[in-house]
Amino acid sequence: MDMDLIKLLQPELLILVAVIYLLGMFAKKIPNFPDWAIPLILLGIGIVLTIVYKGIVLGEGINAVTIINGLIYGILVAGLAVFTNQAIKQVTINRVEDKQA
Repeated sequence: MDMDLIKLLQPELLILVAVIYLLGMFAKKIPNFPDWAIPLILLGIGIVLTIVYKGIVLGEGINAVTIINGLIYGILVAGLAVFTNQAIKQVTINRVEDKQA
């Protein structure tokens, strides 16, 4: 089964992936901020931003449907941002290890 996360997201919400990714980079730079908390914080922020974005910017209004959709899309947005971060790390680490070998 071929699943493409980009196809699951509304194109308008891709900007939130970049915002969440950047927030994660900033959180990583905060001294004494636990790494394990970053994905959880990004998930919460992603859900809230998605609900607000869909409700206000996209003009859907804040209602039950927007909140449920915002919850679902917020999880996808945060997941895609964290996945992108981890993919970049893995590719970078593997390249460094390959060069050292």
